[in-house]
Amino acid sequence: MFSIYSGSAGPLSRIYEIAEGKTVTLKEMEALELKRMTGKVCEMAAAVVDTAVAADPRAPHRVDAPIGVIEALIMDFVLWFMSADPDRIAADTELRELPTLMDDLKPVLRMLSPAEGKLIRQGLCESGQLWRMVCALSPSPLMNPDAKVHSPQYDAMRTRFLKWVNEVSRELSTRDAASESKAAQTSRPTCKTALRPRAEGVATATHSGASLATPASSLRAAASAPSSGAQPASGRTMPARPAPLPPLPPLLLEAARQIRTLHAWSGVGGEIALYVMPHVKGWPAGRGLKIIGADGTPRIEIPASHENESASGHRPRAAAAPVILSLDPERGHYSAQVNGRKVPTPPGGDCFYRSVLAGLGTADRTALLQSIGADVEAPFGDETLLKLRNATADQLVADPTRFAPMLELLQFAGQTHAD
Repeated sequence: MFSIYSGSAGPLSRIYEIAEGKTVTLKEMEALELKRMTGKVCEMAAAVVDTAVAADPRAPHRVDAPIGVIEALIMDFVLWFMSADPDRIAADTELRELPTLMDDLKPVLRMLSPAEGKLIRQGLCESGQLWRMVCALSPSPLMNPDAKVHSPQYDAMRTRFLKWVNEVSRELSTRDAASESKAAQTSRPTCKTALRPRAEGVATATHSGASLATPASSLRAAASAPSSGAQPASGRTMPARPAPLPPLPPLLLEAARQIRTLHAWSGVGGEIALYVMPHVKGWPAGRGLKIIGADGTPRIEIPASHENESASGHRPRAAAAPVILSLDPERGHYSAQVNGRKVPTPPGGDCFYRSVLAGLGTADRTALLQSIGADVEAPFGDETLLKLRNATADQLVADPTRFAPMLELLQFAGQTHAD
């Protein structure tokens, strides 16, 4: 997987080629650790292939499996996993620090046969075996997949793993779609390009986290910019026709529909609402949203929105306390936590929104309701709840760059509750 590039770079170091034209210099102890890690990855790849073959008798035999690609994929994630700080990852509630699939691997995945792609999907993406083997590499007891209660660090790292797995699966799906399109157009002349991926040296030693917090305005700036006006024969300049906005992801539109449905809590719409709420217009500047378990253990904490701080026209209050909601995981039911006491919230599909309004307190609740055009005299009425739902859905649709990646993770992980 890694190959020595050119002898040694000194008495206690070696130069390794990690990709086409990319090298890294390692000290002797680092080279030994790399050798050990490479051996572990080879063992993991073999186990993954055996599991996939056992699950589907029609899968390629191990000798025919794309073992080099599987090893490279595993090493791609393992290097990120071993270099990441679980405490920092757990604090990254907006998923700014993420593992990214190396660009060199993407064309390789698209070249695989359907049987090879299915084997990789079953072994890496669906069995759950790879995650357990990766956790075994960590010396930290926090990364124990068999713990009765998982730590926030474990949950945060697993979320990143699911994101990486989802990216691998998406590249394989791209290959499937390309194969179907090619089959449908066999009568048309095609231009074939020979791609010869390297069997070795396709892992990377560094990752750069992709930010989910890029404002939607930057995504759509080019699309909304006016084009040059047409010049008709009369010499008058016709009004410019704006370019169409990029289409919104279907999953995001479905989540928005679920959020807008009164007395209902289901699917990814219910899950993503937690992360959208602190960004809703009128949310108090400087206040985040914190979800705790029934025993008071912190589960999720969404920080205050910088956009709302800017829109308020003043600096946020010093040390503004977050809005705290208590989640009963058995019932999937939310209640507000005010001054250390739980505020009872009736069930019926709207408990999250009712709890948010109760947890805000009178002043912040009134400001939020005024901002969204709701009746402050009936803060828990159906019309008010519907307006809060609509404001949440509107914010989701307005900022797809921030929320679409998280929606994919929630859908893939199947982390949904029912009220």
